[in-house]
Amino acid sequence: MIRRPPRSTLSSSSAASDVYKRQGFDRSPLQRLLDDESTRNATSRMLRINYRSHPNILSIVNLHYNGCLVSPDDLSQGKFTMDALPGDIFTSRRIRLFHHEGMESQEQDSPSILNMGEISKVVLLIRDLLEFGEPPTSIVVLTPYLKQATKIRQRIHGVFLGRIEANSIEVCTIEAFQGRESRNIIISCVRSVATDDAIRADIKRYLGFLRQPQRTNVAISRAIDRLWIVGNWNLLRRDAMWARVLFHCLTVLNIKVETIFGHRLFKWNEAVAGANFDDAFEAADGPREEERGDDGEGYFQRPE
Repeated sequence: MIRRPPRSTLSSSSAASDVYKRQGFDRSPLQRLLDDESTRNATSRMLRINYRSHPNILSIVNLHYNGCLVSPDDLSQGKFTMDALPGDIFTSRRIRLFHHEGMESQEQDSPSILNMGEISKVVLLIRDLLEFGEPPTSIVVLTPYLKQATKIRQRIHGVFLGRIEANSIEVCTIEAFQGRESRNIIISCVRSVATDDAIRADIKRYLGFLRQPQRTNVAISRAIDRLWIVGNWNLLRRDAMWARVLFHCLTVLNIKVETIFGHRLFKWNEAVAGANFDDAFEAADGPREEERGDDGEGYFQRPE
C-alpha cells in the first residue's frame, strides 16, 4: 500500500514540490542510482567508444562527458563517413552555427513557443541538403517545442507539396528522437529575447534548452555526419553548456557563426584565443569566395 504524504506537507503546490525534491522524485530512478555513490559503480558502465558521430561532432558531445568518449581506432568502423560531404563550400560543412534575433511568439491555442523566422531558415537548409543529393530520409529536424515542430512540418508540406520529401523528412521534439540517430541533424532552438522569468518558467516545466544540459546533450548527440544549429546565440551563450559549445566551435573547430536576416551577433570585449568575437561571424550567404579564404574557415587558432 502506498501512503499519501501528510496533508500538512501538501498545503501548497510549492510545498509538495519541495517534499518530492527532497525525496529525489524530481529525478528518474536511473538518475538517482547514478547520483548515489554507493550504487554508481555497481549499476553503471560507461560505453566509451562512439561509433555514431564524426570525430568533430563527437568533440562537441564530449563537452558533456568531460572528454571520456572516443572514436574507434579504425575510423572505417564508424557509421560516419570520413570522405568530404557533398555540397558547395557551405553545405558541405559538417557543423554550422546560425545566429538570428527573430522574435519568438505564441498562439492563443497553446502555451508552446514558436519562431517563424527560424522556421524559414530551417526549410532553406533542408532545401540545400536536398539539392546536393541528400536523401530526405537522412534529414531530421529537432526542436524542444511541439508547436515549433508542428509549424516546421506544415511549412515543409507547403514547400514540397506533392513531392516525396513532404512526408520523408522527420520533424520532432528531442524527447521523441531520444535513442535514435540520423545522418543530418538540424536543431531549431526557438527561444529569442526571452526574459529571465520566461527562462525560469521553462526550467520549471523542463522545456527548452537553457540550463537543461541533458536535453542539450540528447539533441547534439543524434548526428552522424552533419550537425547544424539555428538559434539566437546572444541568448544561448547565457547557458553554461551552450557557451561551451560556442567557445569550442569557434576556437577548436575553427567554425564561424553565420548570421541570418542581417542580424549581427553580440560583441564581446573579451578576446578568444587572441581573436575578437566580432571577427568570427559571416553572413549566411557569405562573402565572395576570394574574401573567405580557401575553405571559408580557419579564422581561429587552437587555444594553448
